[in-house]
Amino acid sequence: MDHSLEQAVPPQVRATCRRLGIPYMALLSAAPRPEVAKLLPYDVARRYRAIPVAQEDGRLTVAMAEPHRPDLVATLTALLGLPIFPVLSAAEEIDIALDRLAVHLS
Repeated sequence: MDHSLEQAVPPQVRATCRRLGIPYMALLSAAPRPEVAKLLPYDVARRYRAIPVAQEDGRLTVAMAEPHRPDLVATLTALLGLPIFPVLSAAEEIDIALDRLAVHLS
């Protein structure tokens, strides 16, 4: 986890990230690019509270409210057709990011 963000992330979230070995992404300070976010249909992104934020080396980084759920990771991998690297983001931040991107994703 980025040390500069560590102070802003609640202690229970930091603990969850450490326990699961999943990084945290603050979507309000690192907005997803529309061309990457649109890889997942808007209604699916809303339902699963997940949003692709980066694509590199044939893999998508996906900010998720529940990255610890293997069933959800498998579902998103199948829908996207690419392996994903899940990162934890606050559900509220995902909702805000999706609201901001709605015009690009609908």
